[in-house]
Amino acid sequence: MWRQKILFKVLVLTNLVSLIFLAIIAFHYKVPQKVLMKMGIIEYNNQDVNQRYIARDDLFSKYQQMQYRIVMLGDSITEWISWNELLGITDIANRGIAGDTTEGFYNRLSTVYSVNPEMCFIMGGINDIHQGISVNEITISIKKLIEELTLNGIKPIIQSTLYVSIKYPNWKKVNKIVDELNNEIKKICIEKDIIFMDINAVLSIDGALKKENTYDGVHLTGYGYTEWGKLLKPIIETH
Repeated sequence: MWRQKILFKVLVLTNLVSLIFLAIIAFHYKVPQKVLMKMGIIEYNNQDVNQRYIARDDLFSKYQQMQYRIVMLGDSITEWISWNELLGITDIANRGIAGDTTEGFYNRLSTVYSVNPEMCFIMGGINDIHQGISVNEITISIKKLIEELTLNGIKPIIQSTLYVSIKYPNWKKVNKIVDELNNEIKKICIEKDIIFMDINAVLSIDGALKKENTYDGVHLTGYGYTEWGKLLKPIIETH
């Protein structure tokens, strides 16, 4: 009998340790939050991201109202580079905000209109995916962006959503969704007769962002931006 009691205690202790370990892993990767977001019970609400978003969006309204021929619209990957210095030109306005989604792009199109551009390069979608937003919802936002910009006489140029690298957690699953999204975006661009730039064709290999192009699995190194710039220049110079 005493052996059965010992075995039972060992079993209970083992299960308890396993549950604690799984809980630590789950909270580390924010699994409960992602599940609740997916179920629609809670919304994405990172206070630091939201405060920074509000501050940067407010800055756009404080800038001198100059005219720029080109606008780069996107999230942190777009924000964290001086496009004018990278490309050696002076008529690009950067409208990237870290943490933003494609719906967010649409909601702040007034910051694009304020500089009266001829064309608007759009790149985003990875934050949508991180927040559990469906491919269908993202493509709806992209389509709205294209239609609204076109209606206002601005040429939209859509760039592919970037893969993450193999160092990123669940990279295969994330990049599978990225593939689904880019395929849908391509269809929209064909339908609307606008340019689709496949950035992954240069910055990625074997279905993942090249290690030399990223320092954290998502955001780009200087080399990555340089390669991206090489794709942008011919389009900027010929359109």
